[in-house]
Amino acid sequence: MPAPATANKGAYEQGVVDRVNSIRAANRLPPLKRVDLLDEAARYHATDMAQDNDFAHDSYEGSGGVFVCEWSARITAYYPGRRLW
Repeated sequence: MPAPATANKGAYEQGVVDRVNSIRAANRLPPLKRVDLLDEAARYHATDMAQDNDFAHDSYEGSGGVFVCEWSARITAYYPGRRLW
């Protein structure tokens, strides 16, 4: 399922969550819930990775791959009340 360019991002993202949740249900795990602030963090990070041509949970800047922050710091910036587990 290729990601859409612009218009249907919300539907695409929900489709990913639905697929993950169907696998979780098959394994008797509770469903994941979407959080708007985390959606924003994910969109920001996806755009950043595309611009810098890298793929990592942590954030890096530019072609030299200079470390910027760990994934948890980025999530906390968008969603201060988060719980990891």
